[in-house]
Amino acid sequence: MYSCLKIELNRLLNKRFFIFFFLFSIIFTNNFNYIPIYTDQIGHSVYYYNINDRSITDDLFYNNIFIDGIKKYSRSSYFIKNPDQSDWKNYFIYRQGDYIYRELNIGSNYVLTDSLNIKVHGQSKSFPGEFALLGPSENNFKDNVLQNYIINLNSNKLDLGFMYHIENIGLPLNNYEYLNKKYETIHFGLKHKSSFKKLKYNFSYFVDTGSLDIYKEINYLSELIILNFFIENNFLDFNVKSFNKNFISSIDTSTNILKNNLNYLKFDFIPNYFDKNLILGFDIKDKELYFTFYLIYKYENLRLKLYKDNFYKDFINDANLDSYFIDSFKSENIIFETSLNFQKIINNLKVIRNIEKNNTNLSFINSTKIDFSYCNLNVKYYHNQADYNYIKNYINYNFHFSPNLFWSDRYKFSFDVNYNDYKVNDRNPVNLDNIFHSFSNIENKSDNFYNLKFGLIVEKFKFTYNINFISNEGFNLSNTFLPINKIAFFQVDWIFND
Repeated sequence: MYSCLKIELNRLLNKRFFIFFFLFSIIFTNNFNYIPIYTDQIGHSVYYYNINDRSITDDLFYNNIFIDGIKKYSRSSYFIKNPDQSDWKNYFIYRQGDYIYRELNIGSNYVLTDSLNIKVHGQSKSFPGEFALLGPSENNFKDNVLQNYIINLNSNKLDLGFMYHIENIGLPLNNYEYLNKKYETIHFGLKHKSSFKKLKYNFSYFVDTGSLDIYKEINYLSELIILNFFIENNFLDFNVKSFNKNFISSIDTSTNILKNNLNYLKFDFIPNYFDKNLILGFDIKDKELYFTFYLIYKYENLRLKLYKDNFYKDFINDANLDSYFIDSFKSENIIFETSLNFQKIINNLKVIRNIEKNNTNLSFINSTKIDFSYCNLNVKYYHNQADYNYIKNYINYNFHFSPNLFWSDRYKFSFDVNYNDYKVNDRNPVNLDNIFHSFSNIENKSDNFYNLKFGLIVEKFKFTYNINFISNEGFNLSNTFLPINKIAFFQVDWIFND
């Protein structure tokens, strides 16, 4: 009798917890759009799954430069770690840990005039790897597996960006063969904005060019032009956006040429008598019309949104490795979103109805942030109902605690825990871009890991000890790659305001 009562009590508690969590999710909010897919210990090859269109082929805009999503590689090797604070003049962030891992990120911010400043960022990374296959030897630290350099020039109307990227590393580690990738790319970006009476415009021009070498060498040039006009009127505002991307590449020999052009127009009409809470529009692509809309309702701290968004992507398809071609897809989403900012709690709940290749599925996304003076908690949850979707479920908990030490307000103790749990379709992810558009029924695979970080903060100086990818038998979402084992390293963050 006691066991039956215990079972019934547990069922009741679980039911009440589910109801509480569901109501809590609807009432309180904070949004997220990308899920990281880790394939190595140091975050060098992280793929980012776009929740909205279920792909990893996104174009990346970063520090006034552009990285074309048509190419099949992770974007994480382009990210230079920046300080958490925004009011920095100079900084350096240094890491050193297991497997002779070393990484240095530096930056300077020069204010030239009241309306003009220049920022310079640099990064170098040395990592022989767990099996000493990936980088310089123990006696030679002159070589780096990665170098990034960025220069940004910003003014009121003109922004310029330049980036040089070079890497030579065998990450991620393939379970069947060793594949060394050599990339050398150059990126340039220009943005100009101006206005004339009731006309405003933004002009952006980007170039992404270089050489990629894994199975074969790809030399490429990508050019992107984005032109945006906004016209204000007493009754109706107009917004027009033109997107045009041209891509050309040669693979191994000059006779094997790939060319592609991705372009579309977006038109939005904004009636002023709805306080800009209603937008009606349409896209024109390949002589076809695709309608869009945006409707928002606000009541005190509550905000409800219902909108339709369209995504257009292209990517190099090399499924056979012997023949390369460019594939493209269109994804249409109808999204219902609720959000509320309630004192220290922010929450966002999204329901996405996705239509792609005549297939329809629903995704549920929720994120919650609880922020207090010395600690905060972020919870993110994603679920997709489709059997063919690569990521079925994802949940992330991130807890941060940084109280002042009792003898001085100058010193703080810092403690972070980050937990990630995945349920995915177990398919060979060599062609990661293709995973998210495959409709074959395959088995599910689950895995999880958590990261720990603790240390001391003294004003603008932070010293922490990190232990990442703590798991039972190594984190692994695919049999194609070797499991990611635990790695530990020290990190020093030093920010200067002069």
